[in-house]
Amino acid sequence: MSRTFPTIGAALIVILLTLAACQSAPTSAPSPSPTPGKTVAVTSPPTTTSASASTKTPAATPAPATQGTPAATPITPTPVPTATPTPPAKPKTVRIEDQYPTFVYSPGWSTERNDGASGGSWTLTHLGAMGYQNQKVDIKFKGTGISIVHLVAPSGGIANIKIDGKDYPRIDMYAPTLQLKTTSIATDLTNSDHVLTISPSPDSNPAVSLPAGGPTKPVIVIDAIDIIVP
Repeated sequence: MSRTFPTIGAALIVILLTLAACQSAPTSAPSPSPTPGKTVAVTSPPTTTSASASTKTPAATPAPATQGTPAATPITPTPVPTATPTPPAKPKTVRIEDQYPTFVYSPGWSTERNDGASGGSWTLTHLGAMGYQNQKVDIKFKGTGISIVHLVAPSGGIANIKIDGKDYPRIDMYAPTLQLKTTSIATDLTNSDHVLTISPSPDSNPAVSLPAGGPTKPVIVIDAIDIIVP
């Protein structure tokens, strides 16, 4: 009878080793069976992103708060002071007496001394005086206007007036009483040299009265001129 102990012993050792291995292995917990009627939420584990692989998104810059448009402050206009107009300068008048060299008389004029005259004398003539005809006086002046200082009298005649050869209104030197008078001739001349010409007219005022033993024609009497200068 052959011996079998070694074979049985070897098999027994294998069985023991197998049991030991099974006891040392962890026992997995049985998965819970879902309860009927309830839904089990399965939560996925969070995904971890590597710090080196992640891209940081810069934080958005907050937009500035919108403010309402402030109400416009009404502008009070500053009153503009009213300029006081400057009165125009009063024209300057220069008087030139009848004996001044700028008076150039033709033959037939005579000068009389009289305290009532502007410069103490005046110069007169009439047609046919001393046998002369076409008497005249040329007066040179410079200015923008001119007036004649003359005598008016019961025997006064009419004077023809010209400036630079241009006729101006005649001057009737008749008056019931004797007196000095100033008559404006022109006020709008250029400020340059001019010539005023005065001569007796053959015409006369119907009211003229000639004294006995005096002139046979109406007389014109020139005392001075007033020149307007700027």
